[in-house]
Amino acid sequence: MNIFRVYENNGRVYQLAREDTDSWLDEKLISGTDSPGLGHHKVDTINIPVSEIRAGDQLTVQAHILGENIAFIYIEMLLKDPQQELYYGPVVRVPVKSLQEGDVDGQVYPVWEDNILVDLSITPGMRMVTDGTNSALAFTQPAGYGLEEDYLDGLLIRKKTDTKMKARLFFSPDGQLSKMMVFKNRKGHLIPHTLKLAEGDQFHPQIQVFGKNDRDGVVREIGSCYSTPITYQGIPVKLASETPIPGEYYFCLVIEDLGGRSSRLGQTIKLVA
Repeated sequence: MNIFRVYENNGRVYQLAREDTDSWLDEKLISGTDSPGLGHHKVDTINIPVSEIRAGDQLTVQAHILGENIAFIYIEMLLKDPQQELYYGPVVRVPVKSLQEGDVDGQVYPVWEDNILVDLSITPGMRMVTDGTNSALAFTQPAGYGLEEDYLDGLLIRKKTDTKMKARLFFSPDGQLSKMMVFKNRKGHLIPHTLKLAEGDQFHPQIQVFGKNDRDGVVREIGSCYSTPITYQGIPVKLASETPIPGEYYFCLVIEDLGGRSSRLGQTIKLVA
């Protein structure tokens, strides 16, 4: 792993690293296929009333969305790189609940009108995952609409075999690790399997990387990197919370269409200690 950025927060040091074989797209070359308006919808108005907050303050977004073909809506925060036009996240991702919901085989999903009003406030926080000794940034995501579990993707390196596998850790609402899924390649398809951590196994939490297109100013996903690795030592792996890293963040509304493509619209805010 090649370490390219280091953050310090509350007495802890967090590294961002990438594998030597990884490559990020040049944000200038990213097409506009996932710009706002994708999926036959548009954000008619959006209002984020502040541009600077302190740790513990609330952030509010109000928006008016028109259109159809919308699957999910989220409120999201991405950490801005202090040295370049890159963003890391999602530091925070909160689902917007719809007024109407459907149910298929026990799985709840939102049912959106063609005219959607969003008015949601959050208090930004930051999660870390710990092995009892070391801590890493844990940019978790909701396991599903209406579910209280969160998941964290990453790279698992098995101690006994030095095998590398894509892995997903699931955490209960109180931050306890509930299960781990690994994904093995079978004839070009990633097949999930349940696996337990063994002593000495190392997990590198994955972080999504976003870039801003110079042409339209839209923030789009361009790749991924990894946070500081943790090592299973027989002590339960769990999530913990701390105050966010001071700096600039992209606070935005995320709209995901029925094809799984997302568009983001928001503004940069400054978070001070």
